[in-house]
Amino acid sequence: MLGETPESGGPSGFRILHNFFDNIYAQGIIIGDIELNATGHNIFYDVGNHFDGATNPATTIISVTNGNNICIADMFERNDTFSQTYPRIDIFGKASIAFVNGAVVEIGPNLIQANEETPLTNNTANQTFYTLDTLDFRSLTINYSIVRDVAVRHGSFRVVPTGSGTLTFDDDYVENASVGVVLTATQSGTDIDIKYTTTNTGLDGSITFTVSTFRN
Repeated sequence: MLGETPESGGPSGFRILHNFFDNIYAQGIIIGDIELNATGHNIFYDVGNHFDGATNPATTIISVTNGNNICIADMFERNDTFSQTYPRIDIFGKASIAFVNGAVVEIGPNLIQANEETPLTNNTANQTFYTLDTLDFRSLTINYSIVRDVAVRHGSFRVVPTGSGTLTFDDDYVENASVGVVLTATQSGTDIDIKYTTTNTGLDGSITFTVSTFRN
């Protein structure tokens, strides 16, 4: 815990590197109202779960409450699904940067998450391929590439919750030929499901995408 009650500006230039964190009730690292500090190459197992394991998150794992700090190459047992309830790293909308598990980048309130290639099954309607919780964000953009045989589409699918259980979304893209895929979004409670519908061409396809959210 650094800088929670800073005196004379608090610690600066402090580095937390190459450590193993496990069996920790709440956060493993807290960086308070201070600047120019870093975490890196640490591994976090049962941390921030009230000792109930990575599938029962109770707090963030790293909390950074001021700008001009960085978390890079830290690795976490808590996966993407459970980090939607409590993020692995929370930088509270400040101008600090976090790189998580090699696939997630957090820059201030913007969280960018990479996803692996996902199959798109031929002649399928309203199939969910990604789900997230509206409690964690106020808008999202999915930048994606769809490949189906020789047809390729590159696009940006944007979603904004209205606050009344409904959604506004649009899909802006270019393609070299029709891929026969329609993307939609639906909301159930606080969950938003991103779905696809494919035409019947006799061919499956695939989508590779990143999700960028502006968090609440």
